[in-house]
Amino acid sequence: MKVRCPYCRHIFEASRSGPCPKCGRTSLLPGYFDVPARPAADREERRARSVRGFAAASPPLLANRPLQIAIGCFLLAVAGALYVGRARTPGPTPLEEQRALALRNLETLRVALEQMRSHVGRYPLSGEGLVSLMHDPGLAGWKGPYVLELKPDPWQRQFLYVSDGTNVLLYSAGPDGLPRTADDLMAPRTAAAAMGGEPCITVDLPR
Repeated sequence: MKVRCPYCRHIFEASRSGPCPKCGRTSLLPGYFDVPARPAADREERRARSVRGFAAASPPLLANRPLQIAIGCFLLAVAGALYVGRARTPGPTPLEEQRALALRNLETLRVALEQMRSHVGRYPLSGEGLVSLMHDPGLAGWKGPYVLELKPDPWQRQFLYVSDGTNVLLYSAGPDGLPRTADDLMAPRTAAAAMGGEPCITVDLPR
């Protein structure tokens, strides 16, 4: 006969008056703690009934819902088309990225030159060069540095700069490294030049 100890909950084979082999205590009501045996067939039948009841109580998730199914399929199709279209969109070529970087650097230099001109009254001369944006060339009113470093163009060549103090030519020789060719990149005009105002960066190459 199996008995459960009321003190330590240990189940063991013993007579009704025997002590618990784990804790050594004897139950005052040993018959009350008998563990009834349940036939294996009865346990299997109860388990089978519970499984059948759960299956009957759980209808298919999308049963009788054609509209929801259609909407879901449509959304999946749209998402797939967008993903495929985005994956096939070509990005910029390396040359396009280099040209864009050169134009950004030229714009940075142009802004710095305009700031220096507003302080000293003119652009740095050709002999003073772009280095005067970083180091004081000895001009009254200089409040630089106007740039922290002079970066080369994306083709690792210096930007070309020519100025008489009033007009400026600032450009990159482009991928071929040859000035006055079709692939040269120019610093853009300022708004003042576009409106016929004060002198500023020019985009015209000398012939």
